[in-house]
Amino acid sequence: MKPANLLRIDTLDDEWRDKDMVMLHACFQILCDFIEKEQGENKVIAAPDRQGLVKLYAWWKARNRDEANMSESEYAEDSWHLSQLIKMRPLLWS
Repeated sequence: MKPANLLRIDTLDDEWRDKDMVMLHACFQILCDFIEKEQGENKVIAAPDRQGLVKLYAWWKARNRDEANMSESEYAEDSWHLSQLIKMRPLLWS
C-alpha cells in the first residue's frame, strides 16, 4: 500500500528550485494526479462544473518554459493559472 500523503512531482528533477516554482509544480501535480489517477480524464470532462479543471490540465501539459530565464509575462501567466487552480480547489474531490 502506497502512502497517500506523498507527492511525487514528475515535472521536477533533483536540481535546486526556488520555492515559488516548487509550489507551482506541486499544485499542478496534484491536478494531474486527480485527473489521471483519481477521476479519469473522461469523467472530469463529463462533469460541467469541472471543465475549468480540464482547461488548466491541458494548459499545464502544453506549457513549455525555460524557468531559469522566464520573462515577467510568462511568470505572470503561470501565476494567473495557479490562482485559477486555487479557486477551483473545492472541485478536487473524488
